[in-house]
Amino acid sequence: KGGNGVIPSYARMVMTALLSLTAVILFLFFKTSARRDCMIAMLLSSVGDMFMVNVFGLGQFSTYIGAAMFIAAHIVYGGCFLKLSKATGKKYINSGFITGLVVMIASAVLLGVLAFTVPADPKPIMFALILIYIAAIAYNVCGSFSYGFNAKGIRLILPVAVLVFYVTDVFIFLDMLSINSSLRQYVWYAYPLAQLALI
Repeated sequence: KGGNGVIPSYARMVMTALLSLTAVILFLFFKTSARRDCMIAMLLSSVGDMFMVNVFGLGQFSTYIGAAMFIAAHIVYGGCFLKLSKATGKKYINSGFITGLVVMIASAVLLGVLAFTVPADPKPIMFALILIYIAAIAYNVCGSFSYGFNAKGIRLILPVAVLVFYVTDVFIFLDMLSINSSLRQYVWYAYPLAQLALI
């Protein structure tokens, strides 16, 4: 993910590389389908991180590619939580799923209202990416809540981690929509911890 200068780009790249390395090592040790999915999602996120900080010098196009990588990562995470939730033998659509859905709908409506009240007009492709992104992370949020509520115990940290992930995304959205750019500087204080909890 991009950030506004508080943590240098090279430090962010080191952190995301270490997270991916951790995910790969965990998969090699445990070799479960969940570990495989988390590894894939983290690797996609790391590629997304590189594009979001414009490592390849592609300008605005880097943001589009980075967003696409994160959309894919959220879909993989969401699919992982779907399988894990069903593996508990309980219903996927449970009180946790509904809680996650309510949170996502409420936040999506709020973001939509904010987007239409700002003077800046985001590019159609950016607006479309944000909508697709919200749908993808909603899948992740609902899945993590479903699994967390079914498995209980320490697994309840997963929906918290996904929500923290989502909050950092909201900070980036607010910057992209020219609503508030100051919050983006805090993304890399929370995002790595959320990813660490997920992998």
